Amino acid sequence: MQNDTDTGAGLLELIVELGVVGVSLIDHKPRELLYLHLQKLFISYMTGYNSGTTSRFKLIIGHMQLDNQLPLSIMPVALATESMPDSNHPVFKANIAVSNVTSNGIQVYPHVYIRVTDQTWRLNIHEPIIWALVDFYSNLRFVSTNNISTVTEVDPEIRIELVDISEIRLKISLETAPTQRPRGVLGIWSPVLSAVGNALKIQVHLRKVMHRSRYMRKSSIIPAITNRIKRDLIHNPLHLIFSVDFLGVTKSTLSSLSKGFAELSTDGQFLQLRSKQVWSRRITGVGDGLVQGTEAFAQGLAFGVSGVLRKPVESARQYGAIGIAHGLGRAFVGFIVQPLSGAFDFFSLTVDGISASFMRCVDILNNKHVPQRIRDPRAIHRDGIIREYDKVQAAGQMALYLAEASRYFACTDLFREPSKYAWSDYYEDHFIVQNQKVALVTNKRVILLQCVDLDKMDKKPSKILWDVPWEDVLALELAKAGYQRPSHVIIHLKNFRRSENFVRLIKCNVDEEHEPQALLLCSSIRKMWRSHQADMKVVPLKVPGGQHDVYFAFDEDMREFHSFARPLLSPRGAASNVEERLINDTVNFQNMWSSEQEIRSRCKLLSKQVADDGRVFSIWRPLCPSGYVSIGDIAHVGIHPPHVAAVYKNVGGNFALPLGYDLVWRNCGEDYRNPVSIWFPRPPEGYVALGCVAVSAFEEPPLDSAFCVSERFAEDAVYEEQIVWASSDAYPWGCYVYQVQSKSLQFMAMRRPKEECELKPKKVSESYAQQALERS
Repeated sequence: MQNDTDTGAGLLELIVELGVVGVSLIDHKPRELLYLHLQKLFISYMTGYNSGTTSRFKLIIGHMQLDNQLPLSIMPVALATESMPDSNHPVFKANIAVSNVTSNGIQVYPHVYIRVTDQTWRLNIHEPIIWALVDFYSNLRFVSTNNISTVTEVDPEIRIELVDISEIRLKISLETAPTQRPRGVLGIWSPVLSAVGNALKIQVHLRKVMHRSRYMRKSSIIPAITNRIKRDLIHNPLHLIFSVDFLGVTKSTLSSLSKGFAELSTDGQFLQLRSKQVWSRRITGVGDGLVQGTEAFAQGLAFGVSGVLRKPVESARQYGAIGIAHGLGRAFVGFIVQPLSGAFDFFSLTVDGISASFMRCVDILNNKHVPQRIRDPRAIHRDGIIREYDKVQAAGQMALYLAEASRYFACTDLFREPSKYAWSDYYEDHFIVQNQKVALVTNKRVILLQCVDLDKMDKKPSKILWDVPWEDVLALELAKAGYQRPSHVIIHLKNFRRSENFVRLIKCNVDEEHEPQALLLCSSIRKMWRSHQADMKVVPLKVPGGQHDVYFAFDEDMREFHSFARPLLSPRGAASNVEERLINDTVNFQNMWSSEQEIRSRCKLLSKQVADDGRVFSIWRPLCPSGYVSIGDIAHVGIHPPHVAAVYKNVGGNFALPLGYDLVWRNCGEDYRNPVSIWFPRPPEGYVALGCVAVSAFEEPPLDSAFCVSERFAEDAVYEEQIVWASSDAYPWGCYVYQVQSKSLQFMAMRRPKEECELKPKKVSESYAQQALERS
């Protein structure tokens, strides 16, 4: 015997012991695919064992579970034991000894012990996870080297003195999902798998293995294991035969027939709604099967009957008179096949409910538990950054996936649209507000959900009360509603009708000890709203091949970047003199809005000072010379522009852009030919906003529409005696417009008369020029 290793080595053991280990598998999209959960993990490596001739590796796993993290999977647990885990009996033990002494080049393994729990393992395979893993593997980028090695790889011979592997019992279940299968991937075998896939519930028994003094090449280990598994499967033919689930076969056949009849209808709305319902159904018993089956049948019947009138009208609108015949044909086909599709869905779901109830009874009689996910799938935001796991955000993401909307049919809340925004939106934030409601913020909208049980909002669907896409948000507002701190978030809508609400209201929790929830919610909504606006202002352009993408940016008003319009006239002296003055006068103005375009008068114009245009009031914006800024728009009676208004030189940080604008008033699109919205600047710290601005649209004005002045140069002012405009009965709410006594002629708009408002007018100090020069 030849000793290649020094046997005088000392004993050394390295032990790693962990209470809980979690490993996530995340793909390139990114999304979490699998989560491996291990408890009581013990790893030991010892060298110098048995007088220095042997090294030993030991692995012990107390409990193991593999979860399918695709959020709407009907098989959320991929691998777990059938019974509750026993903390005193680990599910896996491995003890492998390797001799440090070789004989004639043969690697010796004194023993290989592998012990697996005697409990039965359940392997649940939902078809979408297969395609997700295939896609994950196809997008892996392996680093390969082109260097050709001249070294010949040696296939060593090994000798195992003792192999002892315990038996393993498996129950393998397969659930197909034809609607989520990549198109054409299985060819002609796709219908076959859909029909018989759900019937496969295989029981596998891998027998115990024990051998002594086995010689083999290293490369033959994997083929030997594969052959042994094949032999075990062949020797258990009765298990394979009796593993066929006849209820599953019936369910799959009926479901395939239902899908076929649905596709014959060529009704896009019906197919989309049915597809969502198919992959979001959770059948836990006969009751669920009957309820959802009845709903599916009623839905097919309703779509079939309504299509008799709807489809000819749709075809006529699209193709004209020629399309009526085509629409009648589609209506006739849909009238027959859509109720048939619903009927087959009813029978399929009823059979599925019977099967689920039977399996649940069997599990109860055998004292077996139904494993649940260790945790909810990881929340991943729109930016794609993988962050530390947060169970609160994960629960909010599941609430988004499960949220269902009401599908209105003939003005009736009749059908459910499950998981409405599961695949279109990314979760960003959520807040639990009053009355068991959840305000959910995504990358595309804000949603208000009504939960049945807040503790189970990640397991039971919540109802969508309303949702507002970011494109429809006009402004955000906080309201106190009788409290000392903000208690409500008001979302103003851009477009609405008189018969509809013009705002969406969220009633928040009020806690005197913590930061107001309304403020936190408003900040979260504003952040995502601004992010969406910024994304909309970057437009990708098509460029010749081989070049990088080019993006075209817009400013706050969706126009190209340019300086604000310059005045047509320079009122006083040469340009050099203008630059030297801190206060200048402008005679150039841009008309922003005029009430002469009113269709139905819902406002009251008070007595006017200008006889010719006494029934009209207008809003104008000063056009400033280069280097000068305006502090607000000008509102006065009449359609003519003001004669002259003061503007100010922006030097030394005396003026600053506002942080944003707060909505004061907006008109109703049904009352005026042209829309208008009036805004008040939100000043930064140390500055004061002096006047309002108007926009002839339902959108927030550009930041440079008005500037705020430093508190050092602001002083109290008074309103002109005559009110410019009052609309106490205007829709959606009243508005009162006053002009401030100031050289800049700015106006203030309020929702109540000035006598009832705490906001007092201010203006730029009369001695502004002198103070500014002294400070400079």
